[in-house]
Amino acid sequence: MRPAGLLVGITAASTIAFTATPAHAYAQQADFTIRPSPSSSDFCTWSGASTSAAPPSPLTIGLTAASPFCYSGVLAATSDPAFTFNENWPGTALSPQVAIAIFYGSLVGTCHYGAINLTLHRQGVTREYSSYSIFFTELAPKRTLCPDTMPIHLVSIVFY
Repeated sequence: MRPAGLLVGITAASTIAFTATPAHAYAQQADFTIRPSPSSSDFCTWSGASTSAAPPSPLTIGLTAASPFCYSGVLAATSDPAFTFNENWPGTALSPQVAIAIFYGSLVGTCHYGAINLTLHRQGVTREYSSYSIFFTELAPKRTLCPDTMPIHLVSIVFY
């Protein structure tokens, strides 16, 4: 084969190989982090939580089945949040509700909160989404000693 023919053959073969490979192969997992306060060391991370699909397809994150790492032990996920994605720049992930529980000690007990229509913003071209200064409101049945709202400093999700 002449050099020009060899170059055409290599180019055609590499074009077929690269177009047959998906641009991003996701393991359908996510790391989900909630940090109540920027000045506090309290946070919870659910690493390697399974997802029902890969973004940008609508998906559910299996937080209740994942084991969280909580520094201070005050947070727990009480549902598996569903997300839809808007791929228009800069990109967002929207969940109808993210529900958490916070333990305030033996006097107050556990209080349940939810963020309704939570919108997380995409970070550049990655699959990392986050939002700051979110107010979670107490879910029914409300408890007398539980605060009506819980400010959360950060909610972050990384899909891989």
